[in-house]
Amino acid sequence: MNSQRRFAPKGVRNEPESVSGFIGISTQMDKNKIDKCVLLPIWKMVPICQPQTIPNCFIYEIVQKYPEKFIGFASVEGFGEANLWTLKREVKKYGLKGLKLHPILQNFHPNSKSLFPLYGYCEQEGLPIVFHTGEISGLGLDIKKASPALISPVARNFQRLKIVIAHSGRPSRNPERFKEALEIAKKFSNIYLGFSYLTVELVKKVIQEIGWDRCIFETDFPFGNMSETLRILQIACKELDASSMRMDLILYKNLFVLLNPYNYCELKKI
Repeated sequence: MNSQRRFAPKGVRNEPESVSGFIGISTQMDKNKIDKCVLLPIWKMVPICQPQTIPNCFIYEIVQKYPEKFIGFASVEGFGEANLWTLKREVKKYGLKGLKLHPILQNFHPNSKSLFPLYGYCEQEGLPIVFHTGEISGLGLDIKKASPALISPVARNFQRLKIVIAHSGRPSRNPERFKEALEIAKKFSNIYLGFSYLTVELVKKVIQEIGWDRCIFETDFPFGNMSETLRILQIACKELDASSMRMDLILYKNLFVLLNPYNYCELKKI
């Protein structure tokens, strides 16, 4: 299985010896026949201990050491002009392929116009944005900021920007968030839905309502379980009587198109 997955590592320090910690992740990837993952960092902006901030330079360090295993995304340490300038420099310097945003841990509302320059830059450069959606518990933070409904104005104002709604609103925490994510995806063709934390029935529902070409397989490892998430997708595809080609769209081809929007010749080879 030639596939790409994505996850946000937990508690990784920005130290050279921390690179060795990714050997355990590689073991899990091999166990589940996962060839490549997208690493999603986070620049935390709230006073909590975990997860720790993961800077872009650390992601670059991992990708340089294991280029056959990982693809690097970026994060931002703020939303001002200086922060955007830093992001532009690091995307170019480190060869990062997209942007991860976490409205709760980075303390922002996705529909805030203060982020529009950031969205405009990503749209112009063809960088997809992955938004964390869904509630997280036990931290005393404003969980409403991770509502998928707040992403709707972003999709409407930046129609060439590719947006992944991670966890599809995480319905196990609040089913209404899943409904929001699905409705937005049905309304805007630049919205993709991520498949971690979904049941078999919800995976089938998403596929049936928005089609195969805007679904992204994700594991949210190490928080999510690689094996279980893959098993749920396989069951859903079997119950839909789907061909292996259609399952491959979710496993890696849709993500390939997000990362290589103009490279159709290469897509035909995979």
